[in-house]
Amino acid sequence: METKTFKSWWFLILNGLVAIVFGLMLLLMTKETIEKMVMFFGLFVNLCGVILFLSGIIKMKNRSNAGWILIQAITTLTIGLIIIIHPGNSLSFFLIFIGIWAMVAGVMQLALLVVVKKKFPGKTILLANGLLTLALGIFLFFHPFEFATFVAKLIGLFSILFGIMMIWFSVSVRRFAPGDTSMS
Repeated sequence: METKTFKSWWFLILNGLVAIVFGLMLLLMTKETIEKMVMFFGLFVNLCGVILFLSGIIKMKNRSNAGWILIQAITTLTIGLIIIIHPGNSLSFFLIFIGIWAMVAGVMQLALLVVVKKKFPGKTILLANGLLTLALGIFLFFHPFEFATFVAKLIGLFSILFGIMMIWFSVSVRRFAPGDTSMS
């Protein structure tokens, strides 16, 4: 097993290069690119809606109750069309919805601290988490697209760093391969 790891050092380099390319793509991503990605997601949602619709029709032909499947299909197709027609607004709406959820979760965590009278070891962590979750929700609610762009750039940076570390690790593995006389 150990020998197999040393022989596949090139696979680690390949993984590192893929991570770097992915990171660069995220760093160079523009608003238009993000909207196109959202539009393709809308196409995927529509495909799921069509499959649900066909499944409902097949169920109706088999004399089964297909009402809920057809309602789900129509809802899915409607959501998919809205995403395709308004990709930027759809992304903003989704992020605002997550912001509202985060604000509610943060307030509930802070309310839990008020309710808990006894000291327990996680009280400070719960306070920090509640405040951070509330802050995240407020930021997402008021600046949804800027937050999405920031997260994409942050993931891009981490991906590039991960790729560099993978390449460095693969070179280290290659250098210390069994039978290598350079270690002596």
